Amino acid sequence: MAAAGRGDGRPLLTGLSMRYPLMTAGLHEVQVVRDGAEVRLASRSVDAEADPSRDWLIHTDATVADADATVLAARALADPDDHRMEPGDPGSIHRRLAEVGVPSTGFDWSVEELLSGYGVLRARVRSADSSTWAPVLDAVMSVAPAVFPGVPQLRMVVYVDEVLLTGEPPEVTLIEVALDPDRPDTANALVADAQGRVVASLPGLRYPVIDQPVAPAQDSSGEVEEAVSFAGLSDEELHERVFDEVRRQIAGEMRLDADDLHPRRPLAEQGLDSVMTVVIRRRLEKRTGRSLSPTVFWQRPTVAAIADHLVELLSTPQE
Repeated sequence: MAAAGRGDGRPLLTGLSMRYPLMTAGLHEVQVVRDGAEVRLASRSVDAEADPSRDWLIHTDATVADADATVLAARALADPDDHRMEPGDPGSIHRRLAEVGVPSTGFDWSVEELLSGYGVLRARVRSADSSTWAPVLDAVMSVAPAVFPGVPQLRMVVYVDEVLLTGEPPEVTLIEVALDPDRPDTANALVADAQGRVVASLPGLRYPVIDQPVAPAQDSSGEVEEAVSFAGLSDEELHERVFDEVRRQIAGEMRLDADDLHPRRPLAEQGLDSVMTVVIRRRLEKRTGRSLSPTVFWQRPTVAAIADHLVELLSTPQE
């Protein structure tokens, strides 16, 4: 947002595309580049062995536009009575995240109050650090999936129509999220200060379900692959078998030769996307008989790290 600023205190980003999560495993160089009306965030590993090419991976890009000073002034939070909003459990936001494999958030914030109605919710959020908008925006992205009805599902934001902020971030904010009536998997968010004055707007938050059911594991001939037994193997043999299985499954879904996958380079930097991770995770679960977190590919972003994790799970007796 600082790169998008034009000196009037109202940075505006449009068409914000969020391609890959920023990896936190291992050290990375991060750059934010402003190129005319475009701005992008990219990273690359500092480990030349893990990433010999050291190419920059673009995580997010957007277009910088002129902000209309009257836009936020014309927007207001919904009337709770009109939307039949009732008090909810503030702890439910973090519990929903944990249920879909997100045990913690990127920044420190807490939900103090929660109002919920059909298709709309409002959270009173306190940020530990009010010197930057980052905790507030992290809270918006984390609260928003709770507006979608039904059982919790892993949803990741992939696109935002617009991000408009004004002034300094308040310590306490009211984050209101409403389902978009015209677009599936889409919500619109407003952020207000404690007095209800709107200070930020994020319309068009697109949250596709990442963890959709997938077809059973199949090999190249189309036959369903059954579970593999790893019993009776030495530690070295177990690690070798699991490593080969992980690399084969990932390479197959990415339509690559297994030898073309670097074992210690982040998979997102080699072309893995979020849809592929669901397919591969389900196949690995079927092949190994062990459950994997929906976010395992972001928490352990390399072939080697996933293989090590599976070896640990296979070496631990099941209850």
